[in-house]
Amino acid sequence: MIGYRHNYAALRFVPPPPVARPILSLRFTPKPVERRRPAPIGDTAPAYDLLPRIDRLGWLYGLSDATIGRRALNDPNAIYDLRGGRQFRAVTRARLVAFLDLLEREG
Repeated sequence: MIGYRHNYAALRFVPPPPVARPILSLRFTPKPVERRRPAPIGDTAPAYDLLPRIDRLGWLYGLSDATIGRRALNDPNAIYDLRGGRQFRAVTRARLVAFLDLLEREG
């Protein structure tokens, strides 16, 4: 049988209470500024009425939602976001309608 030595000194050891550390600086440290996109200028509204037109032209010309969004608005996620409830400003809606009109004139 193996005998083990006991460390009775370690069993009796009680650590001292923590000492408060002094404040090294009294300078004001500002909170970081939360950066947000500015609110869009003008009223926004959903453009759900354009979705059937987008679907029809996408099917006719073999264009995906990402391609239509990229070509019309320079945003590949625009049509996906529109389907998810995104609201467009009047200027953005006009750009999308102008692109859809251009597609219909070409066909």
